[in-house]
Formats: sequence, C-alpha cells, structure tokens
Amino acid sequence: MFLRNNWPGILWFVIIILATTLPGSYVPHVLSFREWLSPDKIIHLLLFAVFVYLWMTGLSKQFKNAFNRYYIPAAVLILGIIFGIFTELVQHHLIPGRHGSIYDGIANVTGCLTGWGIYYSPNIKFKQKLES
Repeated sequence: MFLRNNWPGILWFVIIILATTLPGSYVPHVLSFREWLSPDKIIHLLLFAVFVYLWMTGLSKQFKNAFNRYYIPAAVLILGIIFGIFTELVQHHLIPGRHGSIYDGIANVTGCLTGWGIYYSPNIKFKQKLES
C-alpha cells in the first residue's frame, strides 16, 4: 500500500538525490547570482515544490483518518525543509566541485512552502485529476 501510493514521491526523492550529488563538473555553471529568479534558483524551487506536493498527495491517499490529516502535512513540510537544507550542506561539505549556498537553501525552503500551498489551493484543477 505504501509503495502504491507513494512511488511518485520516492522516485522524485531519488531524482533530487541524484541531481544534488553530481560532481560539479557535470552541473551547468551559473555565472552569477544577480537575480533572485536565476535558472538555478527556479530549478531548486521546482524540485522541492514537486517533492512536497507528491508526498502530501501520496500520504493523504494512504492515511485518511482525522488525526493523520492534520499531522502528516506538517510532518511532510518540516521533513521537506530539513531535506532541502541537508542537500545544501552535503553539497558544500561532501561533493567535489559543488558549493552549498544559503540562497539555494532559501529556494529549497520556498519550494517546499510552494508545494504545500499548491496542495491546499482550492483553485488547482489538475490536483483533482491526480487524486482520482
């Protein structure tokens, strides 16, 4: 049951791990951080928005009682934020040619909050298609 409901989140988790642990020579270099919405920051934001959204969708299908409906979203958001910060620390300290950045961490956290907001947004029509 867990795998059936959460395989998209698990797959996305693996994609993030692979993308954030590639050595620096394999990652396209962003010349500078002159704009907040640089391609690098948008990628970080999207990776973590999708991550949180997929996990919230999968776990909400699996756990439908009232207790879990209130605590699982908070846990997913908190764990997503911790994971986003952890990836930056790993990049900075363990991956050759990669440098963790406070701005990338902020983009990761913003992505987590964005995914959480999209999940709870009543105006998102594709959410209904994904949940059916």
